[in-house]
Amino acid sequence: MLRIGRVYYGWVIVAVISLSSLASAAQINPTIGVFLKPITEEFNWSRSALAGAVALGTLVGGFAALGVGPLIDRFGARWILLGSFFVSGGALMALGGVSRLWQLYVAIFVSRVALQGAINLTNQTIVAKWFIRRRGRAMAFATLGQRIGSGAIPFLAQQIILVSSWRIAAVGIGMLVWALTLVPVSLWLRRQPQDLGLLPDGARPEDEDVQDGKVTGQPEMERSYTVKEALRTRPFWVILVAFCLTNFVNTGINFNLVPHLTDSGLTESQAVTVLLVWALMSVPATLGFGVLAEKMSVRYLMMVSSVGVAVGILLFLLVDGFPLGLLFAVIHGASFGGSFLVLQLLLADYFGSASLGALRGFILPWQMVANAMGPLTATLVFDITGGYTPIFVTYIALQGVLLLALLLGLPSGNRWEASTRSSK
Repeated sequence: MLRIGRVYYGWVIVAVISLSSLASAAQINPTIGVFLKPITEEFNWSRSALAGAVALGTLVGGFAALGVGPLIDRFGARWILLGSFFVSGGALMALGGVSRLWQLYVAIFVSRVALQGAINLTNQTIVAKWFIRRRGRAMAFATLGQRIGSGAIPFLAQQIILVSSWRIAAVGIGMLVWALTLVPVSLWLRRQPQDLGLLPDGARPEDEDVQDGKVTGQPEMERSYTVKEALRTRPFWVILVAFCLTNFVNTGINFNLVPHLTDSGLTESQAVTVLLVWALMSVPATLGFGVLAEKMSVRYLMMVSSVGVAVGILLFLLVDGFPLGLLFAVIHGASFGGSFLVLQLLLADYFGSASLGALRGFILPWQMVANAMGPLTATLVFDITGGYTPIFVTYIALQGVLLLALLLGLPSGNRWEASTRSSK
């Protein structure tokens, strides 16, 4: 099966990964943040106690990715992703039955290990193997699922909580994860176009060496690096720093988004409405950045989005009502959506797609340390000081550090020129 009608099969992969990323939003920080206050208030636990469960699972998942990444490159991700969603959906349903802190830790730990060790890794690498010239828009469409889900799923969870309870909401969200993923992933996910006798972007392999129905070799237009080759270049380490700084800041904001809004005087319904607008604003931004990434340097796009994120955090710090909350949602939501996409494009555009799973697997443990420390640090600051101001100011300063790293550490120009220069 190479095509469905006249459609390149890579677009089927985009659709599957979009559903996968939509389901993954059930486990990300904005969704967990909806459960933060109901759970901690019922059991009289601190916010940092729940964040600790998230941090532990995130760290273990990041180190698990070291082994999972090369497996995705070699064998594909279908059964890895299928098993991960089966386990994570079950863990979310188990969350609805917790009565002790250790049970909470087990449910969130399992869910986060599956998310960070396999699900996100797959969602952020598979599509890049199917596209080169149209990689920007293809990855934009693939990531739309999580961008929409990061608002829609928390909104759905909050409405269930309002009419029923957080326990029913957890079970319902877990069942939704299964419904969105198990069938599409098991039936239609494939490793790479060469396995189907195709080349990236739907090119025909008439001029390539074809053996046993598989295309050998890489498209001439893209240089692909091994992990060892990439480690010898400065851009790789700059990109690693970009992943870490971005994740530390973004996870800290996203995890505490709903709690901070309600602490600032918004009702629960207003807070999740802000979250929904925040997520929806990322949709056109993601598509726009995806198209622009095919025409200009992803380095510049990452710098632009970083400035927008800093402005958004400043607005978040100053939120004192629903109107300012909506302004934050528009600016930060668009900037966050763009930065999330461009960050995934950086690695593929500078180092190719052949070893992308292994490269992401190498970065992921470092990234997950930052991912874990973002929410944990923010909640510890809240528990100690009674507010988020010190950590939000720190986040803004770190965006400045990121800008300097991108400006001084990455070569400019289009992606093909940048990729060539990075080896020199």
